[in-house]
Amino acid sequence: MDILEEPLLFLWIRAFLRNQRSIHVIYGDTDNPRLQTDMADAVLIANTYHEFTKPKPLLDHLFQSLKHSGRLVILDHNSRAGATESREIESQHHEIRAELVDAEIRRAGFEVISRQDRFIDRRDDEHVWWLIVARRP
Repeated sequence: MDILEEPLLFLWIRAFLRNQRSIHVIYGDTDNPRLQTDMADAVLIANTYHEFTKPKPLLDHLFQSLKHSGRLVILDHNSRAGATESREIESQHHEIRAELVDAEIRRAGFEVISRQDRFIDRRDDEHVWWLIVARRP
C-alpha cells in the first residue's frame, strides 16, 4: 500500500516479472490504506510514520484490517540529539520519537509486544532508528 502511484507501479512490475502472485498492490489515501477487514497477517510501516499528520484514522483502519493477533511493525527514526519537539516539528524534520508512536498505537487498541529504541544506531548517521512491534489483540 502506498499513496504514491509511481512506487506502486514499480512494485507491481517487479512482482509480475518475478511471477510473485502473493503481492497485492493497493493505492491508499493518507488516512485510509483501503485494506479489507481481517485480511492482513502483518503490516510494515518503514520510514514513513513520521509523515502521518493524522495517525488516528489510519491506525483505526489498520487495526480493522489486521487479523486477530496480526502484527503491526513500525520502523522509523528520531534525531540523535533526542530533542522533544512537538509532533509537527518532528514531522518537518522527518523524524518522530518512539514513545510518541508507542502511545498512539496503544490508544488505537494495539498491544505493544516489543520496542527497541536503538534498533539501528550508526555513529555516522544523525538519526537513531527505532522499531516497535505490536499486535491486534
